[in-house]
Amino acid sequence: MSSLKFKHVSFSYDGSAQRLFSTIDFGVSTGWTGVLGRNGAGKTTLLRLACGELAPREGLVFAPSHAVYCPQRTDTPMVQFAGVSRGHKRGGRTGCAVASTLKKIGCSAGTV
Repeated sequence: MSSLKFKHVSFSYDGSAQRLFSTIDFGVSTGWTGVLGRNGAGKTTLLRLACGELAPREGLVFAPSHAVYCPQRTDTPMVQFAGVSRGHKRGGRTGCAVASTLKKIGCSAGTV
């Protein structure tokens, strides 16, 4: 059984004459899954649809209620998260966002 399922999903951004996705169907089982593709292929849009941040134009997305999207950050190196994952206090919005996301998915900083 899939924990994430797209059924006949189509999506386009407002003002775009072309659909980014057209009638896609797939399911993803519980566990780690990667999304690969070239720049601009729609990876982020797909993940935002999966987490409910975007709504499909057509079709349905079935996802767990605890699905979250963690945006890719190129301006803040991953080193910034090292202290948070070890349970150390870290100031600033990045540390708070990571802690908040971990809490949403049922993890604590000491368990990752």
